[in-house]
Amino acid sequence: MNQVAVELTGKWMEQKLIPWMNEGKAFDVADEMINITMDAICKTAFEYEISEEEKHDFLRRNEIVVKEFHSKSISNPFRKYFGTLLPERRRALQAAKDNLAFAKHIIRSYRAKQNPLKGTIIDLVTSNTCYESEDEMAADLIIYLLAGYDTTGYTLAFTLLELARHPLEQKKVRDELSTM
Repeated sequence: MNQVAVELTGKWMEQKLIPWMNEGKAFDVADEMINITMDAICKTAFEYEISEEEKHDFLRRNEIVVKEFHSKSISNPFRKYFGTLLPERRRALQAAKDNLAFAKHIIRSYRAKQNPLKGTIIDLVTSNTCYESEDEMAADLIIYLLAGYDTTGYTLAFTLLELARHPLEQKKVRDELSTM
């Protein structure tokens, strides 16, 4: 995964960061780190090359799902029973189904590979006989993806922002890394 992370970061710096710096353009560090992290997770854990459109759609749908099921439904338990009357609840249910379908697409893509790598997360999930259905496998892939991109992407973004705010600490980190 380290090699993939270095490769993706180098590509991002060359294709996005340097041009933005030359143009004096601002960007959302968190969004960029989430994009790099999603690329790395999909490539290393799932052997899947996620497209920009797939990333955008997954993140947008996930935002809808989180708002409904982790915010609104918790504060109003009646939404669970009468939610189908609410358009935003129906959108959230559809978004969850669409993300599940995307995870199943990743599974089918993996199964279609001629020589898949052994020992990856998707290999371990798809070869595990404890799963009763492909839906369960797909749900776990979504959890791995959510847990990975969210925590890692935001941690990287926070670290980079703090280093940008503290140039002396940034120099210490740079000096330490250059000795490796």
